[in-house]
Amino acid sequence: NVGGGQNPYDVIQPGDIFVRDNGSGGRNGHVTLVVRKENGKIYCYDCGGKSNWDNNPNGNTLDKSYMLRDNRKGKIIRVKPKT
Repeated sequence: NVGGGQNPYDVIQPGDIFVRDNGSGGRNGHVTLVVRKENGKIYCYDCGGKSNWDNNPNGNTLDKSYMLRDNRKGKIIRVKPKT
């Protein structure tokens, strides 16, 4: 779990699915697929609104570091290979 206003940079890892907010209270939740961390920023494939895809036709990773400072609660989902 990520608390509201908590910066998860130290625990988030490339490959994580990062979710901020559950969409309650009239606000949409937000999901990103973390690709890399660099100099205090996270770069992700964004699963937000349609404009994120329309404005990124090459499918580049996007700087979504604002999510590190978001005041909404969230979750980091880490998929581990089966052992």
